[in-house]
Amino acid sequence: MTDRRIFLKAIAVTAALAFTGRQAKAALEDIGANEMPNILLIAGPGGTAFNKSDVEKMESSFTQAGGNVTVLGNGERPVSSDELSEALKQLSSSNGHTTVFIMAHGDVKRGKHVINIDGNYGLTAPDLFDEVKRSFGERPVDIFMTGCRGGAAIPEIERLPKGSNVVALAPGNEPVVGYDVDRFIQDLQSANLDASGLLDHYLGKSLENRIAPVLATSGVGVYDLPRAFIAHVGKPFSLEEREAAHRRLDPVIGQQEVDRIVDKIAGAKTEWEIPALDFGRALAVTHVASPNAQPVSTYNPNLGSHSCSELDRSSGFETRTPRMPPIIVKDLLRFGKRLLIE
Repeated sequence: MTDRRIFLKAIAVTAALAFTGRQAKAALEDIGANEMPNILLIAGPGGTAFNKSDVEKMESSFTQAGGNVTVLGNGERPVSSDELSEALKQLSSSNGHTTVFIMAHGDVKRGKHVINIDGNYGLTAPDLFDEVKRSFGERPVDIFMTGCRGGAAIPEIERLPKGSNVVALAPGNEPVVGYDVDRFIQDLQSANLDASGLLDHYLGKSLENRIAPVLATSGVGVYDLPRAFIAHVGKPFSLEEREAAHRRLDPVIGQQEVDRIVDKIAGAKTEWEIPALDFGRALAVTHVASPNAQPVSTYNPNLGSHSCSELDRSSGFETRTPRMPPIIVKDLLRFGKRLLIE
């Protein structure tokens, strides 16, 4: 009897799958669309930093990486608040996780992070986060901000649904280097299209200076990437830490590169022995190798990326900032490159 039931069930399944080729293809496309991560690419006026062609490249990279991409703006024209509201409402009814990717200039005015999607820096981080919450309710939404001084938005993160992740490519008092974003645009096929996956990609393949991004989760806190890096300098990685780094970053930078960075961090006497070209990968490795690190509950948006240099691994904070080593002079020369925000 059991074999008969199995046989009949197999016939039923086969019959259910008896679509024509066109019907089957359409069904698979519908299923795939429902499972694809949603990307809302918001592109404000880029000025000299980025243009319509850059936005098109960004859209293409997201699409090739498997994203269901909605584009708002083209890098030249302003984007209105009504357009933003409508786009968020439409995405809130779709399946799959949503990441809002903001390709726009940023600044700080009157203590609030402002985003230039309208040509006049009229969108504040609180307004953006509130609009996301109105549209998505309690569903978590990730936000990835490429503009300068994006860390100033982090204190407002609790306005977002609990579990939402926010990545800002710079603290609240620092710019973003345009060439780093240019490299980020080129190839996203190895990236997971949520905020953490995009951060892995940015750190592993794009960042070539010491401006550390900021990662925070609503309802959890801020992950101090520089602090995790400092905690690993000069110390051997455990087997579990190495495995965690390989599991997450091998698809991004490759097994040999992960091993190289791990060995370089473990063998360094100070953080300054890690050059700027490797700083992003060092942050990535030490962050993913520290899955149990407790995020901090408060965040000072004006704390610069180099604040980690004031840490003493044995006793907490030093009473003075150490003198900048000569190797950093080479890093400073890199700032001759154009910035995302002049």
